[in-house]
Amino acid sequence: MKDRTALLVGVGKINEITGRALVECGLRWLLVANRTFERAVEVAQLLGGHAVHFDALAQGLTDPGLVIVATGAPHVVLHENDLRVAMEVRAARPLVVIDLAVPRNVDPAARALANVRLYDMDDLSVVVAAHHPIGAQAIAAAEEIVAQEVAGFLAWWCEWEIAPLIVSLRSQAEVTRTLERLNLTPEQQRAVDALATSLTNKVLYAAAHAIKG
Repeated sequence: MKDRTALLVGVGKINEITGRALVECGLRWLLVANRTFERAVEVAQLLGGHAVHFDALAQGLTDPGLVIVATGAPHVVLHENDLRVAMEVRAARPLVVIDLAVPRNVDPAARALANVRLYDMDDLSVVVAAHHPIGAQAIAAAEEIVAQEVAGFLAWWCEWEIAPLIVSLRSQAEVTRTLERLNLTPEQQRAVDALATSLTNKVLYAAAHAIKG
C-alpha cells in the first residue's frame, strides 16, 4: 500500500474504520469525498488525508487505484459515466471500486468498463464464506437472532392490539358465570364454576387465535 492512493466516498463510520485500516497498512495517500465538504475536511484531517469536493468526484477518480464507497444515500452516487470519464484519463491503469453500501451506491453497469473491477457486499459475502467460515457462522447466528426478535415483536404487537377485546370477552364471561351461580347449592356452584372457567378459557383461547390468524 505504500505506493497506492485510495479515495473514500462518504464519511460514515464504515469509511472511517476502512480509512484508518488503510492508513495503518501504510497507504501512501488518502483522499476523502463527501457531499458536505466540511465533513470531508474533518475526516481527512483525522486520517491524515486530503478532502475532495464531491462535485469534482469524476476528476478525483483519475489518481487513486482504490475507491471505497459507503454513504447513507439510498441510491447510486457513483455513476457509470463518472467512471467512464475517469478511465479515459487513466488510460490502461486499473481501478478497483468497492461498494460497501446497502443499498448499492455504485452503478452496477460500471462492471462492464475496461480495467474497472467493481465489488459489492454480495461479492464480499462470498469471500467471507469461503475464507472466513467462522465469520460466516457468526453472520448466520446474528441473522437467526434478528429473525427471532422480529417474530417476538410481531407476536407482542398482535397481542397488544387484541388485548382490549380479550378483556371485554373475559368480562362478559365473568357476568355469565355469576348468573349461573344464582340459586345453586354450594356443591352445584363449585361444579358450575369449574365448568364455566374451563369453557371460558377455551372460548378465549380460540377467539385469540382466530383474531391473530
